[in-house]
Amino acid sequence: MSKSKLAIFLLAILLPCFPLASEDRALILDISGSGDGAEAQGYSKFLAEAIQRGLLALTPPLKSSIQKLGAPPGPEEIQALATEAGARWVFGVASSFDGTRMAWTGTAWDSEDASVFGYDSYASRPGPAALPLIEDSAQRLLAYLDRLAKLDKVTRDPGRSLFFTSQDEDALVSLGNGTVLPSAKLRMDGNEVELGRIAGGELHSPSLPLKLGQVLTITVQKPGFWPLVTKIKVKEKGAIPLPRLVPLTVKTWGVDYGLGRLLGAEVLARAYTLPDQVFLELATAPYITYDFLPGSYPIFHQEFGLSFFFTPFFRPGAKLRLVVGAGAQFYFTAMTAPKVDPRLAGDIVLAPFQAGLEYQGRGMTFFLRARGLYSLGLDGGALERKWLMVGPRELPSLSLGVLFK
Repeated sequence: MSKSKLAIFLLAILLPCFPLASEDRALILDISGSGDGAEAQGYSKFLAEAIQRGLLALTPPLKSSIQKLGAPPGPEEIQALATEAGARWVFGVASSFDGTRMAWTGTAWDSEDASVFGYDSYASRPGPAALPLIEDSAQRLLAYLDRLAKLDKVTRDPGRSLFFTSQDEDALVSLGNGTVLPSAKLRMDGNEVELGRIAGGELHSPSLPLKLGQVLTITVQKPGFWPLVTKIKVKEKGAIPLPRLVPLTVKTWGVDYGLGRLLGAEVLARAYTLPDQVFLELATAPYITYDFLPGSYPIFHQEFGLSFFFTPFFRPGAKLRLVVGAGAQFYFTAMTAPKVDPRLAGDIVLAPFQAGLEYQGRGMTFFLRARGLYSLGLDGGALERKWLMVGPRELPSLSLGVLFK
């Protein structure tokens, strides 16, 4: 047998073992991970089945199979899955539920080059009223396929490239919806498309099948910053400026000055268990009380305090924040007047209520704080059991301070 005949013989035997991408077949990927709730997974499945029904209704009809996938696929995985299924067109569906709204996304790829030729996202309150909206999303994705299938590769619309500008160098920009968690992590819906990273203050995305005026959901991520989820509108030309990311605060230190410590100051350090929202504060304050009258003597004080604070109504980009908390302090007092006994005293003071307003800057935070202080009146202490007030008008402890991030 000649070499040419042998090659044809082997090809005839081996070719059926390798499915080829077919124009009349499609693969639908249900991208819902184990962390998604049952309700979100149900909506994702409904969107996949709506696409499958729509493919069968096309002329000519397209057969398809639905495959579960735990994470968004990359270009190589898209092509491998399509080859395995013998499909040309690949659809990915995902959904998420934040407790009040259900969001879903659909992406369509051409497996020949893993390029995106269709994308749709929408959100609605959960319930039967959302099902027709999901059907509409499926029809919009199929409309992309219908247009693409009618065009030759040479005459296909090259699509539009999105041009972003940003001050956050190396930030990752993605097309898709997500939820910012209290831990400052971004939970994506599972069907995002990475557009690229900011370089030199700008980003030109790959060409996408977008319409003028179309509203898209964009996410921006960068280590050390709060993720951003925002909406943009596709423009004919010109840059789309992205809002500046808000830095995460995980530890900080500062000083404050206030009533009752006029001859001294407090130094404090914070460690955040949840970025910008929940923190422990350790503080120490050396100061002197003295009235500068003849015959008077200064009294030296040293305070040590530990407090727990949290920020209600938190929003990462908010400039003004309210903080509330509680704590306890130890007061060490040294008397300098003669014939005073004891000359040294120690007291425990509770701070069951503390509240303050903080103004957030890029590198510093300015704050005003009020504290309600109650002395336990321990034996050997210098303070009685009572609420501690400052000055003749008996004001609560007030202080102004600055934090350095």
